[in-house]
Amino acid sequence: MQMEELKSLVARISYKPHTQFEVIEREPTGHCVVGSFLLRLVVDVQDVHTSNGYTIHFDQAHFSSAIVDWNEGFALEKVFELVKNWEIHEAKEWFRCAGNVVFDPHASEPDEVPISA
Repeated sequence: MQMEELKSLVARISYKPHTQFEVIEREPTGHCVVGSFLLRLVVDVQDVHTSNGYTIHFDQAHFSSAIVDWNEGFALEKVFELVKNWEIHEAKEWFRCAGNVVFDPHASEPDEVPISA
């Protein structure tokens, strides 16, 4: 699969309202002879603390631009993995016990359950 084919596939994927997917290309750096890219979910969200709306860019790990061995099924799996990671992140932000966050995805130890929960 070439980069343009991947971009075309990603452009056809839909999910929830107010979400879209992007492929962000990066130029080669240092001693690398090929560039890299990342998969990005762009989503309008409501802030968990203030209820204000804003747009967030949620990125998947960088991949080598040498993706000739990717096929459509594998690419769809990677985009779906991005969605799953986003939903887990959101669930951790919004999940509460007695009004307190139980699993803070921004904590240094995000899966540690506080004793006060």
